[in-house]
Amino acid sequence: MKQAQLLEKYKLISSHTCRRLFCTNAYLNGIDVQLIMKISGHKSEKAFRRYLKISNHEAAQKLKEAWGLD
Repeated sequence: MKQAQLLEKYKLISSHTCRRLFCTNAYLNGIDVQLIMKISGHKSEKAFRRYLKISNHEAAQKLKEAWGLD
């Protein structure tokens, strides 16, 4: 039989989740990729880009900003 537990949110989030969230948020806020990689410890840009979790909406927003349509 399963039991329900009430846990604090911080106990449910791993350091990996926090690292990925930091990288994604920093990227979306326009921080230089090389700087984020230096902070996060990624060695290659290819590995870093696979690490980002960006929704279709967020990707569209970044394109609009890049094209000056924002």
